[in-house]
Amino acid sequence: VRMIFCEGLFGTSSDSQNTSVIGVGLLSKVAAEHESNTSLQGIVMWIAGLARGAAAIVREMELHPTSYGVQLSGLRALAALYGDHVEAEASESDVAARPASLKAALAAMNPFRENLIVLQNACFTLSAVVD
Repeated sequence: VRMIFCEGLFGTSSDSQNTSVIGVGLLSKVAAEHESNTSLQGIVMWIAGLARGAAAIVREMELHPTSYGVQLSGLRALAALYGDHVEAEASESDVAARPASLKAALAAMNPFRENLIVLQNACFTLSAVVD
């Protein structure tokens, strides 16, 4: 049942033609259709992070470096993902993704140098990832 549920949300592992880590399932379709809705985008990123780890969020951020919605949602999802690890032990995949997460947070600042919301979230994400 879990496998069917994950395939519906993220697509199958045989969907290798898609460059998105989230996949071609329901979540990636929602993310693509609602890029301007940062709240919905944030939920999609957070679910992807919980199911696929921080590397999935980082990959989506790398694929859309100038998308405000993707960058802000990715930053918030990474901060929530790593912030939750203060109380619980981080998974091995999330620990391995720390350097990439730091790079993604720094890279998100570049296209949005004048946007205080992105800069503030990037700083919070950097703090959460380092802790």
